[in-house]
Amino acid sequence: MKKQIRIGNIEIVEPRQIVYDVLKYQNTGSVLDFGAGFGRHALFLASKGFRVTAVEKDAEKLKVIQEKAHTLGVAIRTVQADVADFVPDEKYDVVLATQILHFLTEDKVKTVIRRIQERTKQGGLNVVVAYTDENPAGLRPYLFRKGELEGAYRDWQILQYEESAGPPMNPKDGGPSVRYSARLIAKKN
Repeated sequence: MKKQIRIGNIEIVEPRQIVYDVLKYQNTGSVLDFGAGFGRHALFLASKGFRVTAVEKDAEKLKVIQEKAHTLGVAIRTVQADVADFVPDEKYDVVLATQILHFLTEDKVKTVIRRIQERTKQGGLNVVVAYTDENPAGLRPYLFRKGELEGAYRDWQILQYEESAGPPMNPKDGGPSVRYSARLIAKKN
C-alpha cells in the first residue's frame, strides 16, 4: 500500500517528490492537474494555497476529490474529460502531467505536450513524469525514448530532469516491480 500523509483533517496518498519540488520554484498561482486520479497532487497543492483545476475522466474519482476538498476546506475545480482530448480554457502557472502520458498513443502524447506548453503562462512550470522505454515493450501504449521528454522542452529552462528507476512497488497490472521514468520540471521562458 502506498504511504499516506495527513493534510488538515484528511488523508491522501503521499504526493510524488517532484510535486513537493514545485514549491521550490512556485508558491502561489493556478495549477492544472492533468489526469488527477484521486487527487493527491491537486489536494496537496490546494492545501498550499494554489487555485487548482483537476482533470480526470473517471467521475467517481472526481467525486472523491470534491468530497476531500470540501472536508479540507479548499476549492478545486473538477473537469470530467479525457486528457487526450481536453483543451484548457485558460493559462496556468503550473501544469502537472504525472504518470498519465504513457497511457496515450505517440501522436496524442505530442499533441498533449504541445497543448500543455501553450496553456502555461510565461514563467510557469510544466511537471511531467512518464515511463521510458527502459520498461518492457507493451507495458503502456507509449514509452518515452532516452532524452525525448527533455528534448520536447528544449526551448524551456530545465529546472530538474532525471531518467531512472523508481522505487520497488507491488503492481496490479502484472508488470515489473521496478519501473523506469523520466521526471521533468521545466520553466517557460
